[in-house]
Amino acid sequence: MLVHTTPQAGVLHAVALTSAGLFAGAALYVTAVEHPARFALSADIARAAFKQSYPRAARLQAALATIASGASFAVGYLYNSQPHYISAAAFLSIPIYTIGLMLPLNKRLQFGSGTTKEIVTTTNTVAADSSVFADFRKWGLLHLTRVVVSGIGFGALVLATPYAIGSI
Repeated sequence: MLVHTTPQAGVLHAVALTSAGLFAGAALYVTAVEHPARFALSADIARAAFKQSYPRAARLQAALATIASGASFAVGYLYNSQPHYISAAAFLSIPIYTIGLMLPLNKRLQFGSGTTKEIVTTTNTVAADSSVFADFRKWGLLHLTRVVVSGIGFGALVLATPYAIGSI
């Protein structure tokens, strides 16, 4: 844990804990509340809502993940704190996971499949809606991984808090 702590370590820990908690809470909210609500909408409206909310959420969560990872790594490095290294790795892995596995699906949900073919018939519309909601189901499962990983990172910081509090 934290050995030979300083006030700076406590402040860095507080920054890491706060940003990690905000990230984990936001990810949980999206997975448990916002995303399921999309299934009560038509496919077109659900995609339109996603197109508006996703860029905002991406900017917020990218900033929080960067801060959580950087502050966690700094405390881990300065004080050889394993929980802080765990948190840093967790929050560093989230953008990599998102870009590597979720980005193509995020783009498809925001902008469509890229085909210019107009869907005219009711049968094709139902099939297209079904495809959109299949993509949303897949997105929800992929996003759940972000909730779990951020929960691990946040949990590691919570466990380190008693050791870091003494240094604030």
